[in-house]
Amino acid sequence: MRKIRSVALLIILTMLMSISVVGCKNKKEQSSTTDSNRRAEIVVKDFCTFLSSGKLDRVEKLVDGNCTGIEKLRNYQNSDAASLLKQVGAYTSFEIQDVNLKRTSGEAEVCFTTVDHEEVMARITKESTAKEIKQIISEVSQEEITVTLELVKTEKSWAITPESANQTIEALYGFIDQTDVETTPKITPSPEPTVLELTVDYSYWLNEYFNQVDGYRQRETFVLLFIAVNNEFYDQRFYFQYTTPEGAVLYEGQYYVTNGNNYIECLWETASLYGLDTLCCDIYDDDNHKIYSTSVHIFGENEEAPVPIDCIYAQLVNEKGEVVPGFYEGDMYVGVKVQLAYMVEDGSTSLHYSLSPIDESGEIQIIAEADIDVNGYEMTLPLSDLPALQSGQYIFEITSKEGTILEFLFFQVIPEGETFSYSTGSASYVDRYWTTEMDVKEHCQRVSSSYETIYYVFLLDSVYDYVGFTYTLTDEAGELIEEGKAEVIWYDRCLITVNLNKVAKGDLTIEVYNSDGTHLLTDAVEVI
Repeated sequence: MRKIRSVALLIILTMLMSISVVGCKNKKEQSSTTDSNRRAEIVVKDFCTFLSSGKLDRVEKLVDGNCTGIEKLRNYQNSDAASLLKQVGAYTSFEIQDVNLKRTSGEAEVCFTTVDHEEVMARITKESTAKEIKQIISEVSQEEITVTLELVKTEKSWAITPESANQTIEALYGFIDQTDVETTPKITPSPEPTVLELTVDYSYWLNEYFNQVDGYRQRETFVLLFIAVNNEFYDQRFYFQYTTPEGAVLYEGQYYVTNGNNYIECLWETASLYGLDTLCCDIYDDDNHKIYSTSVHIFGENEEAPVPIDCIYAQLVNEKGEVVPGFYEGDMYVGVKVQLAYMVEDGSTSLHYSLSPIDESGEIQIIAEADIDVNGYEMTLPLSDLPALQSGQYIFEITSKEGTILEFLFFQVIPEGETFSYSTGSASYVDRYWTTEMDVKEHCQRVSSSYETIYYVFLLDSVYDYVGFTYTLTDEAGELIEEGKAEVIWYDRCLITVNLNKVAKGDLTIEVYNSDGTHLLTDAVEVI
């Protein structure tokens, strides 16, 4: 059987990078309960991130007025001290300890973990070159520096005062002036700009439930642009701006891509869309070159917004709801279990589906069809009381009410007593992980016993729709807790749901077996 599927649209995203430092003492748990708090925290986080990564143009936009320290760092970047500035930034991280806001002002306490300046100065001499000092910076121990960033209220957000920005820059980079490395800018010809080569495969917009949308209503405050690219990145930072069609900047953010991932997420969690009919997004590489632009429609409150719909996957099922590879001669029922890309709760849209045999000439003639109102994430599309099916090739087609093809499956009808040809032997896995949320890839090593349910997911090297993977769960003492069959939740992905009410604290071990009885994998998680 050959199965063709559409691109899955349910993407569980990683949110914007959050930087934490071991060793800094938290004064209290941060709880951004208001829009103003969240905006202030974002400004502080962006200021610290851009400062440590040397993005001075972006730092400057977050400071309320002229900042002499930024000009000082620009001089470093264009002098022999450039490598030292970059090296210090590479060994600097931060943690926001506390944010306190008043009506028009505020303070943020930030703990930086950076190189021990005194140790650096103790190890260098007047003859030390920039290259030698750079090596020393990578070898010395680290120290914690706590700074207080003064905040002022702006028209739309918050900004850092120039005085506290200068103090922070001096605390992190001031020791560079004490070295004998030349910090006067060099006058050199401007190099030809190098633009990151990026091929965008597709992009789409998501709402707060990670459903694909064709636009946003003005009252919505969550905007997410997902961009899939034909590149793999292991250490690449991207910047993005949300703007009006006229170019006025509404929001700036960044997304850091690691581990060979091939997507970019542009998240704006506190969006303000009133007064807009179009929202634009521009994406920049690490050298501030624009590499991609797109836009989305903003619907007025009285404007009817379309309800998009798409399928993640579809599987053939019999009348009992069991997944099957095909059907037999004489069967009078064909069902397809469909997983949608997002939740539809109000029945505001419908699906049309049909069944057709394919003759030797390839001609298709519909023998049964029906409509069904969409409600929920998952549903079964049944065609019952069919004329007795005859041997041959069939196609089950699913379309939107507008006629767009969402999914189609080819399958066979064979004589009773014959067997379908499909993978039944030993599979191989390419990834596996424990998670507390079915749709989130967490790779948990420990889980709290306060969770009622956790999940074990394993990804296969190929499609094994009808292979019966089985499993056993044992506790730390080796006692069998449960055994059962893994659920195929996607073409190459299997899910095992574990009820922690049955499990004692300690190591929980899972063994998974192929349908032929051979061992596939062993894994464990600690329940605490």
